[in-house]
Amino acid sequence: MSAFLKGQQLWRIITRELTKPVQAADETKTKFLDRLDAWDGKNYRIITWFRNTSTTSIHLQFGRFQTDTNPTLAKSI
Repeated sequence: MSAFLKGQQLWRIITRELTKPVQAADETKTKFLDRLDAWDGKNYRIITWFRNTSTTSIHLQFGRFQTDTNPTLAKSI
């Protein structure tokens, strides 16, 4: 699993080396929203991959995860 995530450049999100973007003081709202959209896309790609590659009983558990709003999620994996 980690090999796939590393190959897709998603592993650092799982390990929380990369965190959800925060708007910088000198950053335009449009640029920030573009970065936030890219971040959300990566999060949902991870969740979708987990859901699509697991058995049904595990797959159902991922339905409650949406983004990185749960800081202990990566630690529990």
